[in-house]
Amino acid sequence: MQKFKWILFDSHAVNQNATDVAIPQLIHSEVFLITENANHYNIWQFSKLFPTYPTTRQLYASWRLDSVPHLQLNSEVFADRWNLQGARLKASVVCSSSEINTSAKADKAVTTALANILNASVTFHCTPNWKQGLIHDLRTRSTDLGATPSYMTPDRLKSVQFLAMTGPLDYKFIYRSPKLSYTDNVFLLSFHDRVWLSIGAVILLATALQMIITRFESDHPEQLGVSDALLNMIGIASQQEALINPQSVSSRTLNIVMLISLMFLYICFSANIVALIQSPTARVRTLGDLLRWGFELSAQDSDINRIFMANESNSLRSTIYTTIQNSNGFLPVANGTERIRQGLAAFHGDTNQIYRYMIDQFDENEKCNLNEINFLPPLQGYYTVAKDSPLAEHVKYGLLKLRELGFLQREIAMHYQRKPACIGENLFVPISMIDAIFSIQLMGWALVLTIVIFALEVTWKRYNANLFVVRWIQRKIAKHKNK
Repeated sequence: MQKFKWILFDSHAVNQNATDVAIPQLIHSEVFLITENANHYNIWQFSKLFPTYPTTRQLYASWRLDSVPHLQLNSEVFADRWNLQGARLKASVVCSSSEINTSAKADKAVTTALANILNASVTFHCTPNWKQGLIHDLRTRSTDLGATPSYMTPDRLKSVQFLAMTGPLDYKFIYRSPKLSYTDNVFLLSFHDRVWLSIGAVILLATALQMIITRFESDHPEQLGVSDALLNMIGIASQQEALINPQSVSSRTLNIVMLISLMFLYICFSANIVALIQSPTARVRTLGDLLRWGFELSAQDSDINRIFMANESNSLRSTIYTTIQNSNGFLPVANGTERIRQGLAAFHGDTNQIYRYMIDQFDENEKCNLNEINFLPPLQGYYTVAKDSPLAEHVKYGLLKLRELGFLQREIAMHYQRKPACIGENLFVPISMIDAIFSIQLMGWALVLTIVIFALEVTWKRYNANLFVVRWIQRKIAKHKNK
């Protein structure tokens, strides 16, 4: 029934209860009757809680014409307006899971406090979901209150009235940041590019000095090749044995200086490698990064994900939704969160339920390096009543009162789980294959290059041998012709 305001005039003050029959007013409507009796005017307010309840009449205000105009308001009327006089209300709550049901607990506490403010009693009814449960109950008016926070959609605006935000609908992609080795070469990250260039320049300079010094040594009359000197300095830089035995003082001094200076660099390199291997990457921060680095994507099997993710028009978000849809990636919270535990997986769902499962099931070190990425725009959960419900103003007043008192914030802090604290961050992580992938690749490419060079050398020697035979035959033929 729609809300309306009527002001009635009765100059004879006869039958003041006539509006009980003529007007089907409810508590959200305002019906006033002005009566006159010997220059004395009274304003009466009529109201009715529900269609089956009797109509109540209260003196709203009064004044006299033979005195100074002064309107005397009855303060009890304003207080009684929010008093539902012990009326029994019905509330529908979405009970999605018996194990992870923190939102239902918070909703029940908020609704109970709301009933106390309005001087009413409430009975709760559990529904399996929003569309066929809570929204359907409000549409058919089989319930008075939609106690579980509901998200706003165009089709619901036709039959449901959204009053006030009472709980978060925090849906995000949650994932564990992979190791730094997965996105970067930790062997190169140990030093800045300028440090690597400086080391290379020092090795080349030492190679040149080694060649110059060896040239003037009496024990090395033969000329030292560039490859031999360079290979010798690379061995010293790698803390390996020197390939060339130094004979002079200057040559030995060069080797000692190179060994000591590069030893300190080797210590720094080793320390940095250990720290980098234990560090998570910071290069996965956007939705595009999830696709670029090959994360396994999945989403919570809920109405929010299926409705809002399917309506995304952005190309990147549409690609992600298609990927999840094609891979049957809509999973329960437990299955999707277990994928996060295994690594290189991102699960989109209610952060409250996901974090609650992590606290109960994950080890301390598995709660570290958790990150979030927004896929949907911020969603707000609204307390709902049926369209044109006579209780809309009362429920909104009670919810705002609870917010002012801090009750809503208290219930959210008590029942909605935040990201779990990372306690096992300092635990040592063993080296895996991904950490040594660069060295394995380097050895593989070196072996391939060695085989290629070996094949070229064999081909070149055979070519030279064949060329020698051909020239020998040509010389023999030329001598025979000359005879």
